[in-house]
Amino acid sequence: MTSVRRRAKSNGTVSYTVLWRPGGTRGGKQESENFDDLAAAERFKRMRKEN
Repeated sequence: MTSVRRRAKSNGTVSYTVLWRPGGTRGGKQESENFDDLAAAERFKRMRKEN
């Protein structure tokens, strides 16, 4: 499962982190990628789901 998490930074800006586990298994290591805007994070999330 792939998800997007909103994160508030200490300087008042917001970033978005896409989280996933390779192979979709619970036992797999969680990986992540950070983005400055939600649209980019959602695009990456869709790309991860397609692969």
